[in-house]
Amino acid sequence: MSQRARPSARPAGLIVRRWLCALTIIGLLSPPPAVFADDGQSAAGEIVHVVLIWLKDPGNPRHRQQIIAAGRELQEIPGVIEIRVGESLASERDVVDDSFDVGMSMRFASAADMNSYLANPAHLQAVRDKLAPLADHYLVYDFVDLGE
Repeated sequence: MSQRARPSARPAGLIVRRWLCALTIIGLLSPPPAVFADDGQSAAGEIVHVVLIWLKDPGNPRHRQQIIAAGRELQEIPGVIEIRVGESLASERDVVDDSFDVGMSMRFASAADMNSYLANPAHLQAVRDKLAPLADHYLVYDFVDLGE
């Protein structure tokens, strides 16, 4: 008996994630009037903006370095307190998702500062010209750092 190759099936969750990421990239390319609510009250701490990026060519060292270099350039945008950027750390722990290629974290004094950063032409250009051509998808997490 001959064995026929089974077509590879993509899990429904992966397809949904890719659609959501595509919509996110489109949304980032058009500047929003206000991305996050700013009710005039400052948060109890700094805002931390985390971006995890999966490349179209996973593991490609040149593409990783291009994203890392682009991330470091974002430090010059007004309102950014600090940017940290680097490659995923491989882990054997089940609770760790190390499948992404590059991670970035940025700190802002307020949600208003983060909104200004997100709408800044230099950020929009970096997303459009440097991130979008290389990234398959990415996830963003934002939280308030409550300090100690």
